[in-house]
Amino acid sequence: MSEPALGSTAPTDPLPTRASLWVAGHAPEGVAHLLARVHPRVLALEDAGDYWRLELADETVALSDPRQITRFVGPGMHGRVRSKYELPYFMRVNSGDTVVDVGAFIGEFARSVALLSDRLVAVEPDPRNAAALRRNLRKRRGSDRASVVEAAAWGENGPTSINLASDPSETSLLALDHGEEYDHTFVLARRLDDILAEHSIDHVDFLNVEAEGAEPEVLDGLGDVRPWKIAVECSPERDGSSPAPEIHGTLLDWGYDVRYDRGVVFGLGGDA
Repeated sequence: MSEPALGSTAPTDPLPTRASLWVAGHAPEGVAHLLARVHPRVLALEDAGDYWRLELADETVALSDPRQITRFVGPGMHGRVRSKYELPYFMRVNSGDTVVDVGAFIGEFARSVALLSDRLVAVEPDPRNAAALRRNLRKRRGSDRASVVEAAAWGENGPTSINLASDPSETSLLALDHGEEYDHTFVLARRLDDILAEHSIDHVDFLNVEAEGAEPEVLDGLGDVRPWKIAVECSPERDGSSPAPEIHGTLLDWGYDVRYDRGVVFGLGGDA
């Protein structure tokens, strides 16, 4: 299923960036250790138990897999994640925003907005990623206003089985990409409106969603909550198809001004 022309579409990411991400998820682990020994910014890459500690010349980062080193030292990677979920002249994270990051992974987006936001809730179901996420936010300025929820955002509450991919960025409640190795574990599924109520949040300024194909169920879990700004990553990971048409239709029904760019559906406004 081809991606719909829902709005302006920017050129695809530069080849070096895409190549870096491919290495991060698919190259042998030895590539990461070799890169750690030769890269001028890297001081150390070591197994710290439930996470990997990457010490750079200017910061220390927690990883859930050593291959994620290229997300922080690869070409074209600085600021990549935040810029993906902000659309120039349409919507971005503003100072004082209450931000909810669903599928927060190891915190690439969350850590970039931690100081800027007034409140930050990062939701991540994979226990490997959540361990790194907590450490990355703990080391960030503004972490006193950030909360990590280890759960799968979904349309209903209760325990559920999740597919733990060999590449932790691909973990999903749905079927994984063809050929991806995985294991199973049980996690708690949570509705977003219940998570927000638990944190005494009655208004969301910016909702960011990357749920490996489960984005429609994540939005179902909002109930009557209508964030002012919504960015939903819509890669073709829902049985091989993109949920972009469904997400686009849902946001239109909710009264949002909708744009589509680089695989992300953006919604601004919406009915209160």
